Amino acid sequence: MFDRLVVHAHVPKSGSGLLNRNVFLRSFTRGETMLVYGHDHGQLARLAGINCAQVAASISRTRLAIGHVPYGYFDGFGRWTIYVSVFDDPVRRFLGFVGSVIANRNATAEALFGPEAAAASAPDLDHMIDELLTLEDVQLRQTDVMTRIAAGLPVFQAEKPQAGHLDAACANIGRSNYLVATRDQIPTFESYLIEVLGVPVGGRGTGGWDNVMPVCSKPRSAEILRADIGGRTLRRIEAANALDMRLYDAVIRQNAVCWA
Repeated sequence: MFDRLVVHAHVPKSGSGLLNRNVFLRSFTRGETMLVYGHDHGQLARLAGINCAQVAASISRTRLAIGHVPYGYFDGFGRWTIYVSVFDDPVRRFLGFVGSVIANRNATAEALFGPEAAAASAPDLDHMIDELLTLEDVQLRQTDVMTRIAAGLPVFQAEKPQAGHLDAACANIGRSNYLVATRDQIPTFESYLIEVLGVPVGGRGTGGWDNVMPVCSKPRSAEILRADIGGRTLRRIEAANALDMRLYDAVIRQNAVCWA
């Protein structure tokens, strides 16, 4: 494990937190872990753009990095780097985001997406989603996110990914140093990663992470299902995540139950 850097390229609202709790925080200590979250990282495709000399020194001591970063983000530092991501059904992932807006509408939603997003947290769920999908920040930060990450694009960039980026994403998920599973495959994926990473039996809670969360805890998101929204709203969500829909299908076709 010491000769490689493991990067959890964390897709928001995909179930990736389960991997953090059940695998990564059992496998690596706090001193070995770099938490890569925040505005700067989300706007850059490569970490080399942030104080390269200082980052390179830090990476030399790091065995695990976790953050909303794209595939290839840590390349170029002389380490063998393996990336890990969990992808979810794009509609379910977006509805998870909507649930988080509802849960945080008094603070987080307005802070991140402006007063319009907070005001959109109305009893009419379809109307709320329509309002959210008109917001530029939502379009840039919460749609086609899986394609951005797999294609090596900044997660929160200024433009929507295009068809060529889908081709790059599909090519990357087939690379030997990128392990991608769907949310429904997480139990099997966890077992695979534990075997590959060599997590000791009974290692849960070790590594200095006891009672420490790697990111700020948020209120539990409201659960929203497909049955809770109308057909027109469902089609709008699918259209806004058209590239992710195709990428998700590609992951399902490719994976089966083996990532070796």
